[in-house]
Amino acid sequence: MVAVPQNALDELAAAWSELDRCRPRHPTGVPHAYRVASRWASSALAVDGLLATALSGAYEGVRAEEDGGPQLVALRWAWALILAGHRVPSLLAASDGPERLFWDLYWRPVEELPAATETGGRDEYVRHLASRPVRRPASATTAFLLSMARYCAG
Repeated sequence: MVAVPQNALDELAAAWSELDRCRPRHPTGVPHAYRVASRWASSALAVDGLLATALSGAYEGVRAEEDGGPQLVALRWAWALILAGHRVPSLLAASDGPERLFWDLYWRPVEELPAATETGGRDEYVRHLASRPVRRPASATTAFLLSMARYCAG
């Protein structure tokens, strides 16, 4: 088993910390929130790829079962839209919520997303991300990735 590089784990932890604290009070802060969410998603997918390589086929089975894992499958499916040239606001919506204290990001319902050519992960997106605040599944996903990295390190 090959350990995931510490710098990748540090980046994931830093990106999650920034995402967790990112709560713009005005709509002018929403573009920054999109960048923060993008940073987190990129680092989560990078660690996911490193774990898949380090643990080979065993990782995919665990990822399908453990909390935080199916959200990664959904994230990879959604992120393929970004890689295809769509912008982050096509995946995420911003809302100031009922309390109107700060703006928060939500995954768009699948019906609002650009057309996807890939279907693997769509069902997970509907079940685990669609219409949910970005922060909640990101928390589960980050915890899953870091725990898997600890396992990988032995």
